Amino acid sequence: MRSSDNSIDQHKNSCIAVIGGGISPEREISIKSAQNVFKSLKGLGLNAIELDPADPAFFTTQFDVAFNCLHGKWGEDGGLQGYCELKKIPYTGPGVLATSIGFNKPMFKSILLELGISVPRQITNKTDVPFIANPVSEGSSIGVSIIKNEEDWEAAIKKTPAVLTNEYFFEEYIVGKEITSGVIEINGEITILPILEIRSSNEFYDFDSKYTPGKTTFVIPAAIDPLLKETIERISKQIYRAFNCKGCIRIDMIIDKDGPKVLEMNTNPGLTELSDIPAQANAMGITFDELMIHYLNSAKY
Repeated sequence: MRSSDNSIDQHKNSCIAVIGGGISPEREISIKSAQNVFKSLKGLGLNAIELDPADPAFFTTQFDVAFNCLHGKWGEDGGLQGYCELKKIPYTGPGVLATSIGFNKPMFKSILLELGISVPRQITNKTDVPFIANPVSEGSSIGVSIIKNEEDWEAAIKKTPAVLTNEYFFEEYIVGKEITSGVIEINGEITILPILEIRSSNEFYDFDSKYTPGKTTFVIPAAIDPLLKETIERISKQIYRAFNCKGCIRIDMIIDKDGPKVLEMNTNPGLTELSDIPAQANAMGITFDELMIHYLNSAKY
């Protein structure tokens, strides 16, 4: 189903900065996303340039619209959003509120609990195995460890001493069906892309399985019953509205016997060849080029 909100006329005279790279551990993935977007915009005949905030030239280059492809710090924590708002530059993706809260996973989940949305139970006693050791603010499953016994915990400490600091939090390890829900505004309507089920050959959907071809299978639409689909869509729209989102977000969930639990809100989903959102959009009949136009049409400050 192709949407009608795909005009590029309003962008013909704009200089669009495709912003990628940055300083986070997701730098290389960010660059791949930015390259894909840049290629698409140029193919559409738009005036696009590539910029990296890690390069001082970023702060002296003039542009009219920011297409945010920064993953992690600066791109998903309110940094770039705040910069663009100060400069009155329209930018793609959610604003300062959604990004800064979404980037802090424990804070985000505490708000979801107040909204009546289920999330994994937090763990305080390290003998309560198995549990997941999660960085408070990282993406692409970087730094995530499954702790099943004391040996795993000691190995995690040795590999990543930060697990002993407030840079990490801990929650129950849930075995279930991993799904992701893409939410985007089209023609002024909050639209849920076909729900995607993730089947990874690794123990969970980690960095390796996300970015290594052949290690993950996407099932679109997810193999779930209609009632569960309605629940996931309702939760997704509730989150999008609660954090006053714009543009596109991705909400990751896991489904166990008690239903779906929200794992995180990604306010700047990847746009690489292996990323979820382009696959979900394609399943809805939205090409990558059309998806890029929807992103651009959502740009505000």
